[in-house]
Amino acid sequence: MLLAQNVIDCLETKKISDVWSILKDFKLGFDNWSKMDKDRTIERLIVSYYYRCEHIEKIKSGELIKKLNLFNFDQQMQMIQELEKQKSEIIKSIRLIDRTFDIEYLKKNYVQIYNQIQQAWSQFKISISNTMKKAYYDMLCQDIQNGNLLSCFNLLKEIGLRLLAICPEKRQQSFIQKFSEDNLTTLLASPEYSPELIKFVGFIIDFITIMDAPVNDENNKLWKTQVAQHMSEDFTFSFPKILIQIEEHIDIIYDLISKLSTEQ
Repeated sequence: MLLAQNVIDCLETKKISDVWSILKDFKLGFDNWSKMDKDRTIERLIVSYYYRCEHIEKIKSGELIKKLNLFNFDQQMQMIQELEKQKSEIIKSIRLIDRTFDIEYLKKNYVQIYNQIQQAWSQFKISISNTMKKAYYDMLCQDIQNGNLLSCFNLLKEIGLRLLAICPEKRQQSFIQKFSEDNLTTLLASPEYSPELIKFVGFIIDFITIMDAPVNDENNKLWKTQVAQHMSEDFTFSFPKILIQIEEHIDIIYDLISKLSTEQ
């Protein structure tokens, strides 16, 4: 968009001497964008090809047949034929996008290629997540340095809501009181680790440990020790770190609950 706007601005202001330079930059940017878009499209097609191959294997092994209660041989063959047809269409699409693409290699190694794509996207997501967390951490630190604890207050409110969602019903009223705006305002009245705030953070960590899977008990004990160490450090930089770590541990519990729900 910025490159396109540069071309428009150049034409509107009649800076003809700059046109060729800007058009060259535009073409280079457009070519890079086109290649990225092409690569992403091919990746999506490879993933689709992989899933169709996997479905065919499941039909042949009888795994999918049991789930769908398909014991008729003709039905099985029809499903396989349809999936093979879809695979052929995917191959045609890949060839249209990139005539140099090694189709035979894809057919022989689609599982390996699929795993490489998934691994690359997983690493990319981790990188983006870490970048966002760092930016968020820097913002929290900057706010505290400026004497503003509102962002920490809002993050604690969010933590309270997330914990309330997994809290046993009999303890929910107590949770609501602990994470009330009045109580949080008192805890964050000044940028320091007051005895009340230290106790409150300890309460959160203990609850997370209780709600987490037993297999993570040792890691949570170590984490509690690390948090205690952080609370002896500079509040400006250590408190945001503790809050973000709490969010990460809650994410682990949510992921565990999601997996258990899927299995059931």
